[in-house]
Amino acid sequence: MIRSEKASTALKNAGEIVNDSLLIAMVLKGLPESFKPFVVVVTQSDKTQTFAEFKVALRSFEDIERSRIAENDSIIKLRSIPSNQS
Repeated sequence: MIRSEKASTALKNAGEIVNDSLLIAMVLKGLPESFKPFVVVVTQSDKTQTFAEFKVALRSFEDIERSRIAENDSIIKLRSIPSNQS
């Protein structure tokens, strides 16, 4: 995200026009494989997002994935605790 914003700033300073679609494409290309569901949703959407909307959606996806992973880890830990059997 930061690299795309730096590249955008550098291009703007050089007199180039940088639109939101280009910035979004730059970020999507740099995302790891774990973001594939997010990439599919963004690229298949009929709605054109602004870069600000895209950043909000990306942060939301990250938060949901973190909480899902934390929940799965908690469930695994609970299942590994031996129960007291009399």
